[in-house]
Amino acid sequence: MSKPKTVAELIAALSRLPQDAKVIVQGGLTLKDISAFGPGQIQIEFEEQIIDSSPSWIVFVKK
Repeated sequence: MSKPKTVAELIAALSRLPQDAKVIVQGGLTLKDISAFGPGQIQIEFEEQIIDSSPSWIVFVKK
């Protein structure tokens, strides 16, 4: 598994793209929304339903 990226690394990568660039997530997920979730946190929503039984993390996706 690759090392998690920091917000600074994500911003640097995204800042090189045009404002109307589409975001494609590995596995073919379609980015739906990004919203504030709590102090220092965001919630990223995808169009597709995500089901994962991994005990180490949970992803909530609004459909």
